[in-house]
Formats: sequence, structure tokens, C-alpha cells
Amino acid sequence: MARGEWLEEKHETRGTRRSWRKLQLGLDLLSGEILCADLTLESIGDTTALPELLGQIDAPVALFIANGAYDGVPVSDLVEARFGDQVVIIIPPPKNAVPSVNAAHNLTPRDRHIDVIATHGRMGWQKSSGDNQRSRIEAQMGR
Repeated sequence: MARGEWLEEKHETRGTRRSWRKLQLGLDLLSGEILCADLTLESIGDTTALPELLGQIDAPVALFIANGAYDGVPVSDLVEARFGDQVVIIIPPPKNAVPSVNAAHNLTPRDRHIDVIATHGRMGWQKSSGDNQRSRIEAQMGR
């Protein structure tokens, strides 16, 4: 019998399962300032929380770097709609990513990322795209 089960039996109580929460943050890469924040339940996905987070940002955004959980057209469209089509979006595509249907005629930024990864490898893409700057953000959080 596990410790928690023993306590429940001894005190004739029923344990309640605690759910985890995720702190969603948007940081200014240069200053380290937190631009937006939200505490979400485990049932809320990263992309679901994104519209509210982006709504908290009043300043113009030229560069949007996120982890692979944000990969996809809906996120790119949302970021461009909020900050304009000049914003550079850097999101690592998954290892099994394939170019879009129209890639032969109209390359999207994601298609370009996939092409660079295929040509130079993931590490080469991280350096050339600026994705390696995400580690600076993670280091800021560690401080």
C-alpha cells in the first residue's frame, strides 16, 4: 500500500487529485522584461492560451520565437494578424514536418525552415534562424 493510500484509509478520507498549472510567459529577448503572462490549467493548450497572451502586448513585435508546441499555420496567422506581416516567426518544425501544399509556388517561412533543416541539419538551422536564442530566454527564467 502506498503512503497516500495508507493515510486515506487511516483517516477515512478521500484524496483529491491536484492538477498542475502552467505559467505561460512572453519575454523581451533583449531586456528580459516579462511582456505577457498567464497561469493556465492543464486542460488549456499552449496555442489556446496564445491569443490572450498576445493581447497583453502593447509594444510592436519584430521577432516571435517559440518552442515546437506552437508550430502550425494558425499560430503564424495569429501572430501576423496581431503584429503585421513583417514579424519574423521562428518556431522549430517537428522532425517529420513536410512542406506545405503550395511550397513549390509560394514558400512560407515554415517551408523555408524545413528546407534549411533538410540542407544544413537542425543545429545549422538553429544558428542561422536565431532559434538558439530561446536558450537565453530559458536562462532568464532560471535567474
